Amino acid sequence: MRIEGRHLSVNFFVQKGGGIAPTPNFFGANPARVTQGSLKGLRVLAAEEDKARLLFSTLDGNQQRRAIKDKDPPGDIITGWEPRVKMDDPDGLAVSEMTPNQEQSLMDLVTTYTPRMPEDVANAHMNRIEKEGKKYIHFVWLGSIEKGKPHYYRLHGPSFLVEYDNTQNKANHIHSVWRDLRNDWGEDLLKEHYTRSHGASG
Repeated sequence: MRIEGRHLSVNFFVQKGGGIAPTPNFFGANPARVTQGSLKGLRVLAAEEDKARLLFSTLDGNQQRRAIKDKDPPGDIITGWEPRVKMDDPDGLAVSEMTPNQEQSLMDLVTTYTPRMPEDVANAHMNRIEKEGKKYIHFVWLGSIEKGKPHYYRLHGPSFLVEYDNTQNKANHIHSVWRDLRNDWGEDLLKEHYTRSHGASG
């Protein structure tokens, strides 16, 4: 099942027996901040930015230098429309280099994205993240750290990738996406089905 809009792409692959793959999951907003009219001041996807900035503000100078990859952000999310995520090894600052409070702040950011999924599916993803080890998640920032300026960040774990950018239209146009590095479009579930129902050669 796929639901598409101008700044929305929600995909669910549902396997008989209960398996659900809920990615890619894309939310965007243009404008991200309403600048005039009766809704002036309204911000869409505000938590996705504010929680990332809160995390960044807790980092010391050395950690910030590790987290900032480039002063120039990309023009859009890096994975774009690619049907399969093709990323290098995680870069930036690893959770293993963070304090417990910083780790909690990062996980608060992660859980800003998971409510886009049904609760039981979100819980399954969070359980997998815990099992794989939160210490392997990396946080990277590109662009300005000044509010209102173009910026981008990424959360990269063993099995998931979150990208967020606000670079277009004078940094008032957000794109954000959750990708599953193994099971976008239900790839793993489909393989499992073919193996179980049609044999290994199927």
